[in-house]
Amino acid sequence: MKNLLALILCFGLLSFGVIRAARPLVLLAATTKPSGETGKSTGKADAKTLVHDAKKAVAAMIKSARADKALDAKQAKNKPFWNSIKTVAKQLDRAQKGMEAKNNDFFQGIVDARQAEEQLKVDWELTGSKNKSVIDDGKRLGHALALLRTDYSKEAARKKKGGELTAK
Repeated sequence: MKNLLALILCFGLLSFGVIRAARPLVLLAATTKPSGETGKSTGKADAKTLVHDAKKAVAAMIKSARADKALDAKQAKNKPFWNSIKTVAKQLDRAQKGMEAKNNDFFQGIVDARQAEEQLKVDWELTGSKNKSVIDDGKRLGHALALLRTDYSKEAARKKKGGELTAK
């Protein structure tokens, strides 16, 4: 009887994991209001919009975090969080400049911004803060960066090309 119960529990958790993994991502840029418009956007967002959305999310996160006295930048436990935000903002600027110049800085800026965003998540946990607005802005940032990676990176270009991988 115990084995049957354990088996049912395992299959239940497995099915939950499969359903969770198979669920499509909600496109942030396609469901939020674009800059300067009052209506909802329809269709796929372009790279310029996604970079702009990510920069707005970083700015909102900084504004919310500055308003929270528990996230004071002078406290030692909060310094890694603030350094990570600075790195994300710097890499987004690099990506924007690379996009305008049409060079590889765009791609490298997105890769580095994603890495800095992952570090930001770790540093956020270390602060111990539960500031809801900073968390929401972090989620918006993560969605915009994820869409940039999946739709406008070298990886996405290779995926669109399809076919077998070659040595080149």
